[in-house]
Amino acid sequence: MVRISTRNRGETGDVEWIPVSELQFDDIINRPVNKARVDAIAANFNPEWVGVLTVSERTNGRGIGHFIIDGQHRARALMKMGWADQRVPCHVRRDLTQSDEAGLFVGLNTTAKPSAYQRFTKSVLAGDPEAVAINDIVQSVGLTISDQQADGQINAVSTLEAIYRGGRRSGGQDPHALLATLRIATNAWGKTANAVNGQIIHGLGLVVRRYGTTIDRDELLKKLAPFPGGPAGLLGKARGLRDIRGGSVANCVAAVIVDTYNKGRRSSAVADWWAKS
Repeated sequence: MVRISTRNRGETGDVEWIPVSELQFDDIINRPVNKARVDAIAANFNPEWVGVLTVSERTNGRGIGHFIIDGQHRARALMKMGWADQRVPCHVRRDLTQSDEAGLFVGLNTTAKPSAYQRFTKSVLAGDPEAVAINDIVQSVGLTISDQQADGQINAVSTLEAIYRGGRRSGGQDPHALLATLRIATNAWGKTANAVNGQIIHGLGLVVRRYGTTIDRDELLKKLAPFPGGPAGLLGKARGLRDIRGGSVANCVAAVIVDTYNKGRRSSAVADWWAKS
């Protein structure tokens, strides 16, 4: 059997050689296992590619455990290959809270990036102020952030962040805009998957951010609720508009929303969506 070199290859810091069999996993901290990635590492394995894993040393009544923060797929590949008796170099971090571990996971995963959902949930756990604020807003309207598209759940993390942050000309963070967007969508169409579809939320958020209080949000809600086909119908119309005008689907959702709001309002109508750059 090929042995992994026990030479510390110039690594600095608190590096210890720990048996693979003693490494543990925490599903809350680690991203979901990508079995295909584990299989690929095992199938094309080169001992020189093991690198240095990062682990958190936890102490409890049963002794010391080393939980992987970064490198779980490499460790799982070694286990799959039957190399559990081997030792691997590990940066050992001590006295970390679970929040610290989550923050470290986010910081270390900058090349093989976790998904937006994985990054976001770890950021919430780490206490990142923006992530916590967005999560609180979503929960306040009776939704949960998920990596699945289902009723009561929203899986458009990047869209939520975009609405919360706004653009360069929108004045920066605005939690009220995100809250208003989610309230309008869920009050008009319920907490359905279609109501909080990423494109729908993005387009509605663009409208809320751009027009602010010049739009009567209660009236907008009343106009959107009976839209033919509901949010799916609105999205279909926006995609048809995109085929004609081009641009993003979200921008076309915004245009359809503004047009719907303006119908019958005359003097109290807001500027057409395409009238502004």
